[in-house]
Amino acid sequence: MLIDKDEVIRYLRIKGKADPETERLVDECIKECEGKAKPRYFYRICGLSFKESGVLVDGLKLPGQDIKKHLSGCSKAALMAATLGIEMDRLINFYLVKDIGRSLILDACATAMIEAVCDECQEKIREEAENLGFNITDRFSPGYGDLPIEIQSEFIRVLDTARKIGLHCSQNSILIPRKSVTAIIGLNESSRENIEESRCENCNLAESCGFRKDGRCGN
Repeated sequence: MLIDKDEVIRYLRIKGKADPETERLVDECIKECEGKAKPRYFYRICGLSFKESGVLVDGLKLPGQDIKKHLSGCSKAALMAATLGIEMDRLINFYLVKDIGRSLILDACATAMIEAVCDECQEKIREEAENLGFNITDRFSPGYGDLPIEIQSEFIRVLDTARKIGLHCSQNSILIPRKSVTAIIGLNESSRENIEESRCENCNLAESCGFRKDGRCGN
């Protein structure tokens, strides 16, 4: 899995062209991340049912009105999880005490990579959905809108991610390894134009997001 350098620069909030020293460090960190990361993902397509308080997907309760809106018109949903592995956490933490600047760049590299892994997983879901006659929505993760982050532990239990890809969850609903993502994608028979929507609309940081203000949102 290759890391998009432009995405790393975006996550570092560098405006304009990076200086030569930063470019060199970014290149070094990209190579280091690509060598350490062990990207893995897993997904399952399930039926769903709508409840007054939210949505039920394969026995997983997804509370809130925002997830109901996101999955409106969908008859199925994909539960997905992706991770870069624990070695990536160890690499970032090692430099956190040794060289905080390098640690920040490594963190940006890892963020760009996990997004690319999620995009690859989403593409696999899209291909399978199309074979079934469906289009797909965008990803919607625990913590978006009013979907509570506290469902993480139940989410990964339902997907059996500990066994499938080595993904666990702390008592505080933090994914372990840290550079990991869980998400829900709806399957809908409507036209693609009718079901695509901006992730920004469901993001709790939408109003304060620096990327949006800079016109560099990654949607």
